[in-house]
Amino acid sequence: MIKLFKKLGDKFYVKFTDFLNNGGGYILFAIALTGIAMAIIGHYGLVGFSLSWFLFFELPLYIFCAWALWQAFKMYQNMLKK
Repeated sequence: MIKLFKKLGDKFYVKFTDFLNNGGGYILFAIALTGIAMAIIGHYGLVGFSLSWFLFFELPLYIFCAWALWQAFKMYQNMLKK
């Protein structure tokens, strides 16, 4: 049973890395941005909007997340250039 899972995992790994190396990472970044936007909309839909929470907690968090995603995007582009 373990050998079966290892064989399936190896096949998935090869297909996934081929997908990423052929430019599929752009699709993953688009899905990530869509998911983040949906999470923000859902959060405000459930909790409501508070200006003080937004300015002192949520805005810095969103800025950090955007920066981290941008850095990952730049790393991915540099990887594809090599």
